Formats: sequence, structure tokens, C-alpha cells
Amino acid sequence: MSEASARRQSSTGRKRRPTKAELERELEKVKAELEQTKASAAQLEEQIAQERERLLRLRADFENYKKRAARERSDAATVAKADLVARILPVLDNLERAREAAERDGSPAVAEGIRMVSEQFLAALAEEGVEPIPAVGQPFDPMLHEAVGREKTDEVAEGYVVREEERGFRLGERVIRPAKVITAEHPDDNKPDQ
Repeated sequence: MSEASARRQSSTGRKRRPTKAELERELEKVKAELEQTKASAAQLEEQIAQERERLLRLRADFENYKKRAARERSDAATVAKADLVARILPVLDNLERAREAAERDGSPAVAEGIRMVSEQFLAALAEEGVEPIPAVGQPFDPMLHEAVGREKTDEVAEGYVVREEERGFRLGERVIRPAKVITAEHPDDNKPDQ
């Protein structure tokens, strides 16, 4: 084999080196693909951020829903308890009337028994958070008291409660039944009696 043919064969068997123009075109293709990949990655990152934000909002909405549902259950239980107490308060009122009648009729043992039952009734109400509304000697408060009359007196400041006609009760801050009260009014000779 001649040297010329050997060179031809070696030149044909070897890989051809790419030209500068071919390398530049290939580099431009890679750069374009890289830019496209970066754009796709940025778009995916934006979608991930949006989904994360949506997930956080859903979590917050769910937490708010749970709190609202718990509050509504608690409120419903309080309303139900207040309604039940309002229906049984007349029983306590009648016990008090029976005690007063027993005291008037000279039956101290019966009056004492009724007083004990009334105290037990009040203790059971207190265990459920139901308490009497203070009235006598307190300034009149339309949120807690219902004025059913006025009494002229110098012994108590005007606008204060002189007497309680019917005891009021509340459950926490919720008024179940306002206290029915008589308020003080200073005697004034210039005013006609009411």
C-alpha cells in the first residue's frame, strides 16, 4: 500500500473535526435550550409558589372553619343551657314563695326544708355557670335589671335598686332573665305622686 493511499485511508477512518461555525451553531442551540429550560423552570417555580400559597390559604380557611364550628357548637350549647334554665327558673321562684308562705304560716321546719332545697337548686345552677344577678343596693343597669316600679325614699340614692321583685340570672355574660326591680326616687313635694 502506498503512502498516499495510507494517508487517504487514515484520513477517512478518522473523525472529522467540526468547524468553528458548526461549533458556534451547536453552542447557540445549547444556549437556546438552556434559556428554554430556565424559562420552564421559572414557570414551574411560579406554579409551585401559587400552589403553596393556595395550600396555605386552604389550611388557614380550614383552621378558621374549625374555630368557627367550635364556637358555634359552644354558642349552641350555651343557648340550649340558657333556654333550659329559663324554663326551670319559675320552679325556683315557686320554691321561694313556698318558703315565704311557710314562714308566714309558722312552719319553720317546712320553711327550713324548702330553703335547703332552694340552696341546693342554686348550687346546681352555679355548677353550670348560672349565677343570680346582684340587684338590691346596686345602681340600675338596664342590661341586667328590668324596672317594674319606683319608690320614693331618702334612704337610697336615686337610680339605685331598692327592692327585687323577681331574681334575675345570667349564664356567664349572657342574661337569662333580668332582675325585676323597684328603683329609688327621691321624694319631691313639687312632683305629683305616680
